[in-house]
Amino acid sequence: MLDILDRIDRPPIVDSDQLDAYSRRVVDIAGTVGPAVARVSSRTPRGEGSGSGFIIAPDGLLLTNSHVVAGAGELRLTLAGGET
Repeated sequence: MLDILDRIDRPPIVDSDQLDAYSRRVVDIAGTVGPAVARVSSRTPRGEGSGSGFIIAPDGLLLTNSHVVAGAGELRLTLAGGET
């Protein structure tokens, strides 16, 4: 069986400067938005769960998926720096 990656037509990466610039940009973006990302822990009558979300407003409004918080009786948010 062929590996799926062997079947993909793609040019070889030859420009290491371009790849390095891309990598630096990804690291810069992650460093910028990382403090706004939160772990969302929930407790429901069926048990515990977790997911993630991110702060989208200065007052702390957090955006996450509805399945992370649906039916939760208790939520706990933990930011990247450990603040809860």
